Amino acid sequence: MENIAKSDMFFFVTTIAVIIVTLVLVVALAYVIRIASDIKYIAKRAKQETDEIADDLKNARETLKSKGKTIATIISSLWMLRSKRRSKSKE
Repeated sequence: MENIAKSDMFFFVTTIAVIIVTLVLVVALAYVIRIASDIKYIAKRAKQETDEIADDLKNARETLKSKGKTIATIISSLWMLRSKRRSKSKE
């Protein structure tokens, strides 16, 4: 009779332990799922921002190609004025 009582106590304690471990694992899994969801959101947002930066750089490159000659002309004119002023001040 004593053996039956011990085995009943063993199964009761084991059942409680399994229930506690299962609850802990379920809570941990919930946190892992939430973290994975946040990582997915961050990765999606980073991809969007990267695409926007690439588009901005493309637009800037196209603008420089189309207006670059004008800008280069202005800069070279300013550079020539600067060099003329220096040559006059040295004389």
